[in-house]
Amino acid sequence: MRNKGLDEATGDYVFFVDSDDWIEKDAIEILVSLALEHGADVVTSKKQTVSGESSKRIRGRDGVKVYTSAEYVELMTRPMGVFCFPWSRLVKRELFDGMRFIEGRVFEDLILMPHVIYRANKVVESQRRLYCYRRNYSSITRSRFSYKAMDEMDGYVSNVNFGDEIGNKKVVLYSIMFFHTKYYYYTLRVWWNRMNYRAYRKKYSRVALWYWKRLFLFCRKCDGNPMPELVDRIG
Repeated sequence: MRNKGLDEATGDYVFFVDSDDWIEKDAIEILVSLALEHGADVVTSKKQTVSGESSKRIRGRDGVKVYTSAEYVELMTRPMGVFCFPWSRLVKRELFDGMRFIEGRVFEDLILMPHVIYRANKVVESQRRLYCYRRNYSSITRSRFSYKAMDEMDGYVSNVNFGDEIGNKKVVLYSIMFFHTKYYYYTLRVWWNRMNYRAYRKKYSRVALWYWKRLFLFCRKCDGNPMPELVDRIG
C-alpha cells in the first residue's frame, strides 16, 4: 500500500499514517510550515502512544531540532535513538525516486528509510507530539513468534552494509550492536518455540561471528575504551 501511495502521489511531500493510528488536526499544517521555514526535505514530529481515541494526549513543547542527514541516520540506527518507521515524517517525495519498500517483508522500513533520509539536505524535528501511535497487541512485534519476525535482523545487516557504503563508522557500529542484540534474542525464541534451530544458525551464525570480529577490531583501535568514548573516537 505504501508503494501504491508513492506511485500515485503528485505533491511535493508525502506523509504516511498507519491504518490504526491518527494525527493531530493541525499536524500537516505545522510540519509543512516548518519545512518551508527551514527549507528542509524532511520534517518529523514526536509521537505519543495511546490505547484509544479517548486516551489523554499530550501535545508536547514547542521548539525544533535541526540535523544533517548523516546525523539523523546515525540517530535512526543508534540504540535509544529514533525509530526507522516512515510514519510521523513529512518527506519530500523526490527522495523516494528509484526507491520503494520491499514487498512481502516485515521491517521493510528498517531497510529503506535510512537510504531515503540520507538523501535529504537536512532534517527538522518538531518537539510537539503530533502523531498518535495506537498500541496494537496483535502487531508483528507482539504476535506469536515466527520466522517473519527475523526479517528485522536482515534490516540491521542492510544498515551495516549501508554504513560501509557511505563511510559512516557510527552507523556500522550501531547496526552491528542491534544485530547482536536481536541475534541472541531470536536464538532463544527459536529454541523456546522448538523451531528449526539448525536452519536459523546456518543463516545467521557466520554473520554474527564476522560482526563480533569487527567489534573486536573497533575496540582494539580505540584502546578498549567503553561506550560512548568508543563511538566518539572511531567517528
